[in-house]
Amino acid sequence: SFLTCWNAPAAAELTIELVPPMVAEGGNSVLFVHEMPLNVQAFYWYKQRDPTKSYEVARYLTPTNESSKMPQHSGRKTVFYSGSLLIRNVTQADSGVYTLLTFNTEMQSELTHVHLEVR
Repeated sequence: SFLTCWNAPAAAELTIELVPPMVAEGGNSVLFVHEMPLNVQAFYWYKQRDPTKSYEVARYLTPTNESSKMPQHSGRKTVFYSGSLLIRNVTQADSGVYTLLTFNTEMQSELTHVHLEVR
């Protein structure tokens, strides 16, 4: 007898992958976003766990493809349409928690965190 088992796939969940997982000082790091929802209208990157304006790195409005540099933007950071964030020439000051806040077309929000370690 042959038994098959099938589970319905779970809904895709937004995740952030660090590339590379640990970065040496002076190197580049990408906070690579996987499974960005198709209905995202805006997303915001923060350099801490709590999304407060004074810690905002960048924001991106998807309908207009418009990005804005915010208070924590060092000039070494680039945000992409995909949601990913590139940090060039990383320093120890770049270490810490980064938060991605997304808003969809219904203005529902989602927070995702990742910890960047600079060695």
